Amino acid sequence: MWHRVAVHVAVPAYFGPWERAHWAQLLTNRPRVVVINPDTGPGSRIHSGYRSLISQMLRGGTTVLGYVPTTFGQRPIDECRADADRYLASYGTSGVFFDEINVELSSLRRVSSLAHGFEHVGFNPGRTVPEEFRQALSSAMWVTFEGTARQYLDRAGELAAMAPHPRDCHLVHSIPSSLRVRVERTLKRHQPGFAYLTADRMPNPWDVFDSGNDFHGDMCP
Repeated sequence: MWHRVAVHVAVPAYFGPWERAHWAQLLTNRPRVVVINPDTGPGSRIHSGYRSLISQMLRGGTTVLGYVPTTFGQRPIDECRADADRYLASYGTSGVFFDEINVELSSLRRVSSLAHGFEHVGFNPGRTVPEEFRQALSSAMWVTFEGTARQYLDRAGELAAMAPHPRDCHLVHSIPSSLRVRVERTLKRHQPGFAYLTADRMPNPWDVFDSGNDFHGDMCP
């Protein structure tokens, strides 16, 4: 039997600490999860402005993850692990968010090994993965959709065939005002545990904070 799950806000906050207005809104809204991305990863130098913001987020109950690209399985695992460890040591994040996940089984097995040792971890394949990985990493957040509003609505049938999962995350961008209600209704039907909706567009639809994410935990009662 399928059960309703609460939908919480998970924000890809890919903007610098100098974007004070965006961070002020984040601190006010207190999303469940925030992903920081100083320089397509932790970068070669410490961006000191993040430390205070991360501390404030953590005190407010937000889980803060550090962005690590895996380059669809092409990047050496040791490099990915070094980036992940650097976030905890240099920025004090709650955990790590591994992006660009290759869904081939051999690649998934290698990348999933990176989760060990972290209390909080996220993976972004942008699509569903075999259930064995969800079960093996039951506490991990999985981004099972990332794309435009049009793509989200086009995949409604496919996504509806999956049981709601409290660790799934849907990231939907390029949402025109004319489609906002349809996207929110579709999100309600799919019931991922986490989501973020934005009108922002490519090439970087995550470089601003969209304060329209007001569904929080009571969207699916």
